[in-house]
Amino acid sequence: MRVISWIKAAQKDFEKFPLEARQKMIRALKIAAQGQKADIAKPMKGLGSGV
Repeated sequence: MRVISWIKAAQKDFEKFPLEARQKMIRALKIAAQGQKADIAKPMKGLGSGV
C-alpha cells in the first residue's frame, strides 16, 4: 500500500469538512493507495487516460 501524504494547505482544507465526509474520503483514499477504485470515485474528464 502506498503512503498517503498531505500538502499542508490541502490537509487544513480537508479538516474543515464534516467528520462523516472526511471518513468517506479517507476510505476512498486508502482504497486508491491499494491500487483499486472506490465506489464513490469518479474519473476526471478531459485529461486523458491514466490521470
